[in-house]
Formats: sequence, structure tokens, C-alpha cells
Amino acid sequence: MRWLPLVVVLGMVMLMAMPQASAQREPYFHVDRVTMQLEGYNATFMLEFHLDTLANAYVLLFGSNAIRPDVMKFFSNFSEVKVLSLQRDRAYIRVVNITHSLDERQDRIYFLYPPYHFSQRVPIIVIRYLDGSRLELYNRDTTPAKIATVYK
Repeated sequence: MRWLPLVVVLGMVMLMAMPQASAQREPYFHVDRVTMQLEGYNATFMLEFHLDTLANAYVLLFGSNAIRPDVMKFFSNFSEVKVLSLQRDRAYIRVVNITHSLDERQDRIYFLYPPYHFSQRVPIIVIRYLDGSRLELYNRDTTPAKIATVYK
């Protein structure tokens, strides 16, 4: 009980300092790597990030859901986004209906994956396609377009 006033005051200071810190400096949410696993019409993303010291303390006090708006903002160009797991340094995201099929035949489907834009530049983007191929991009905020063939 002796620590309760100190914790409350510290929490209030953190709440007041967070918007000021982000307004005066670069964003406190820095994406380090995005891994995009394409799964037919959907994709699962693993977002690896780090937080500034103040934001990290804020998350320790209030939990990972405090950064959920920043994670959702990163995926603002996607229509159906679901957070599967959110931790202090990574998030697993499911994006539904990110593509459509160009042609569907008896033995194969052709998927068109248009360019995807993220809200900030990412040092490393890894894309894993349906056929097992992999593409690594460096210092980009957009993925390239691709037509993928999936055999049934």
C-alpha cells in the first residue's frame, strides 16, 4: 500500500509525457523487420519492432495493448486486419482478402498480389510466397507486385 501513490504518480507522469515525447521526436514505435507469409487469399505477418525507452516503460506498466493503435496504423492500407498476438517486441497479424485470383483452372490457381504499402519504411521485409520461394527487400515501405501460381 505504501507504493500505491508512487505508482499512480509515475503512471500519470508517463501518460502526460508520452504524447509530448512522440510529438517532439521521431516516432517511438520503430519497425525493424516484417515477415509476410502469403496463404492464398490471406497473409500472416510477423512484425518485429522496438520501442523508445519511455514507450517501453509505458508498455511494461500498462501492457502490450497500449501499442495496439500503432500496430494497426502500420497496417492502415489493409482492409481486414486482425491482431493474433501482441508482445513487447513483436506482433503476429492476420490480414484477410489481400489478393484475388486472376484465373482458376482445374489444376492451378493464379493469384495476383498487388504492391502493399506500409505506413513507415522498414529495414527488412521478407515475403514467403505460396510456392516456397522467398524475397528479401531492404529499406522499403512497399512490396512489389507478383503473380503466383498454386497447383492444386
